[in-house]
Amino acid sequence: MSTAETAAILADPETLMRMAQSEAALARGEVVTADELAAAMAERRNDETATRPAE
Repeated sequence: MSTAETAAILADPETLMRMAQSEAALARGEVVTADELAAAMAERRNDETATRPAE
C-alpha cells in the first residue's frame, strides 16, 4: 500500500468506522471460513441468476 493510499484511508471517516467495526467483529469471534464464504457467494450468484429477466 502506498503512502497516498494510506493517507486517503486515514482521511476517510467512513472507512475508519468500517475498519473499527470489522476489528470489533473479529474480536467477538464473528468470522466465516473460506468455504462458508464461497458457499454464500455461490448462493448469491444463483439467486441473482434466478431473478434476472430472460434476454
